[in-house]
Amino acid sequence: MNLQLCLVLSDRLDSHAAQMYRYEKYGTVWKLIDTHPVVIGKKGITFDKREGDGKTPAGIFTFGTVFGFQECRLKVPYIKVDEDFECVDDPKSVYYNQFVNRDTPKDWDSSEKILSIDLYKWGIFVNYNTEQIPYKGSCIFFHLWKDRETGTAGCTAMEEEKLKKLIFWLDPAKKPLLVQLPLEEYKKQREVLGFPELFFCSLTDAENKDEESQ
Repeated sequence: MNLQLCLVLSDRLDSHAAQMYRYEKYGTVWKLIDTHPVVIGKKGITFDKREGDGKTPAGIFTFGTVFGFQECRLKVPYIKVDEDFECVDDPKSVYYNQFVNRDTPKDWDSSEKILSIDLYKWGIFVNYNTEQIPYKGSCIFFHLWKDRETGTAGCTAMEEEKLKKLIFWLDPAKKPLLVQLPLEEYKKQREVLGFPELFFCSLTDAENKDEESQ
């Protein structure tokens, strides 16, 4: 049973702005832990993700490995990255959408060198396209944002304090689930999937509530 839930909901398909909600389940009740703004793909969110389209994949996923630039003890698997740690985004590689290191036989022409990207100081690999379907999208993470006005290449990003809270909260024993959807689609599917009804009637209201709690 999934006892931790992370929702990333966008008001519009073509918007980089979204709101994240963290829930934990107690018995049959979902309790809201917190909510705050995040940014997603600079061209919005999609159910048909393609490599390089600037969009965040919509759907229901699990979280993979957490990574960062420093030593850290977490409940979830964690990797302290070094200069040889990369994520392959070349669709022609057998390592497409996988982390690799210096010892991996190289067959790719394109990859993200994690340690060289400041916004990857903390990150979580999203288990999207784990089948490694070519051109379906790769290296989808949660990571730090530049600011709330700047979208990503397809990842979900937020301020450092919020991301660290998420990372330290994740507990494999509670089977955390990630749901990334347009808001209206979430409203349609929520009851069938057994997910919580949002306390706030719109993402704008949620942002205002978050600012009041600062």
